[in-house]
Amino acid sequence: MDDLLKCVNTVRSNKGLQTLPELPADMRLREDLGFDSLDLAELTARIDAQFGVDVFAEGLVFTVGEIAEKLTERVSAKMVNRSTICPEGVTDAGAHWARKEQT
Repeated sequence: MDDLLKCVNTVRSNKGLQTLPELPADMRLREDLGFDSLDLAELTARIDAQFGVDVFAEGLVFTVGEIAEKLTERVSAKMVNRSTICPEGVTDAGAHWARKEQT
């Protein structure tokens, strides 16, 4: 949640708003954070860059908690997908498969 807080605070700072010490799950993106559509686009890009997840890909989100939930779901799913292609005991699938291609 700290990385999400950094993303939100960067957008708020760029907008000239004070940064926040914490992000309650029920905090609304538009009403409580004061984000407009451009701010939400910036937030989406920052979250995608930080986590590799487009939280708006499957529809709208309205609260910090909804973003956190989608991040948790998608990051967990990515970890499961990586572990299924990575042989047991190998922690870096990319390096493993690069070595395999060289031999």
